[in-house]
Amino acid sequence: MASISVLNNSNCCLKTCGNKSLKPNDNKVHVRAPHQYKEGGGVEDREAEMLVVWDGNGGAKFHMKCWKIIREAACRKSENSNITNSSRVKNSNLSENQVPCNMNISELEKRLVAEASLTVEFYNSDVMLKREAKRIASMLKKCKYSIVFTGAGITTATGAGDYRGLNGKWTNRGKNNGATNAKTHGPCLEDIRPTYTHEALVKLLDMNHVKHVISQNTDGLHRLSGIPEDKLSELHGNSFIEECEVCGTKRELRHGYRKGPTDASVPMTLCEMCKCNHRTGRRCTEQNCGGYMRSTVVNFGDKLEEKVLSGAVAQAEMATFVLALGSSLRVSPANSLIQMGKEPLRLAICNRQVTAFDVQCFELDSSGNQLGSRVFSDCDDLMREVMKCLVD
Repeated sequence: MASISVLNNSNCCLKTCGNKSLKPNDNKVHVRAPHQYKEGGGVEDREAEMLVVWDGNGGAKFHMKCWKIIREAACRKSENSNITNSSRVKNSNLSENQVPCNMNISELEKRLVAEASLTVEFYNSDVMLKREAKRIASMLKKCKYSIVFTGAGITTATGAGDYRGLNGKWTNRGKNNGATNAKTHGPCLEDIRPTYTHEALVKLLDMNHVKHVISQNTDGLHRLSGIPEDKLSELHGNSFIEECEVCGTKRELRHGYRKGPTDASVPMTLCEMCKCNHRTGRRCTEQNCGGYMRSTVVNFGDKLEEKVLSGAVAQAEMATFVLALGSSLRVSPANSLIQMGKEPLRLAICNRQVTAFDVQCFELDSSGNQLGSRVFSDCDDLMREVMKCLVD
C-alpha cells in the first residue's frame, strides 16, 4: 500500500496535467492495473502513445480532477461498466470541477483504466482530513452510544495486506489459477503489533467515548491492544483462539492456530460449507473432555458464530453513532450491522475506497445539518487528528 506521505511527495501521472506536483492539500487518487499491464505486453515500447505515465507494476497517482479526465476519456470510447460505476465517488467531499477532455485513448490504456477502476483508492486533502476529524471528534463527545466497526484497513500500517486494496489479496490473485503471490501476504501474524488506530480505540473505550468495537479482523490485534473481551465482538473469529468442538472451551494461543504441537491422531474433517478443515490438530485439556479443538476463524462461506453475532447485533441496535474504519463494507451479514442503530443514526466511514454506504454519511438531520462524515484516508492519519481534537 502506498502511504499518504508517498503520495504527497510524488507527481501526477497524467501527462497533460498542468500542475504536476501532488501536494498535501490536494485530493489524490492512487490506482493500479497489474494484470492488464502485464498482459498488455510491450507497454514500455508504447509509452509515447499513453496518456498516463504508468509505473512498472501498472500503478499511477493523480489529482482527483486528473483521474476524472482519464476515466471519462476511457468511458467515451467504452461501455465497460467497471469504468463507469466501480470508481465513482458519489455525494462525497472529494468533488472537483468536472473538466471536459477530448483525448484519443488507446485500447490498451482503456483496459488499464478499467482494471484500475476496480481498486482505485482516494485520499482527502489535509484540510478536509482535519475538518472531518473535528466533526467525528464532536460526534464521539456528544453521542450517547458510539460503537466502532473495523476491517482489514486498520492493520495495513503493520505491513499486512488487506483484501481489495491496490495490493490486496484478491487484487493480486492470479487470473488463471487463483494463486496468490506469497510476497503479498506481508509479515507473519505473530510478528505484527497493534497500530495507532488500535491503541486509539483502547483509549476511546477508556474515555467512555466508545462503548463497543465490532471487528471483521482475525489478526487478534484488538485483543492484544488491550480491548476487554466484553467490549469486543470478533465476527470472523481470532487466529489466536481455538475452541473445543465438544465442550466449547476456548483457549488463547501464543501463536497462530496453524502453528504449535499437534496430535497425529486427530482426524481431518472438511467443512461442508467452506470445504476447509477447521480442526487445529490439538485436543481439549478440560477434565473428562479430550474433544478436538477447532479454529475460531470464519472462512468465506461459513456462518458466523451465533453467540458472537447476536452480541454484535445487540450493540449495533443501541448505537447512535457508528464509526467504520478500514472496511470496504462488502461482506454480509457483517455490513448490515452499521445500519441497525437508533434513528437518526450518525455514520462515519474512513477507508480509501468507495463503499455502498457512503451516501448515508451525507444524510441531513431535521435542521439540515449533515449527520455523519465520509473520509478517504489511512485510518492512522484520521485517528491521529481525531485524538488531537479530543484532548485539546
